[in-house]
Amino acid sequence: MRAENGSAGYVALERISGSVHGHEGTFALLHVGTMAGESQWARWPVVPGSGTGDLVRTRGRGPHRDRF
Repeated sequence: MRAENGSAGYVALERISGSVHGHEGTFALLHVGTMAGESQWARWPVVPGSGTGDLVRTRGRGPHRDRF
């Protein structure tokens, strides 16, 4: 969503499928972000309970470090 002044908000849901150090499965990431002028903020938390297979216990979050 973008406001008239150029500020914006962003949300998305992403399913990740693959392997980590030989452990295969899936999990979901929730993307949440905002932009206002030169200020950007974003986080990608793992959706609790979304892991499958060997990744069933996947948890955590990560910040977005690149410029939008």
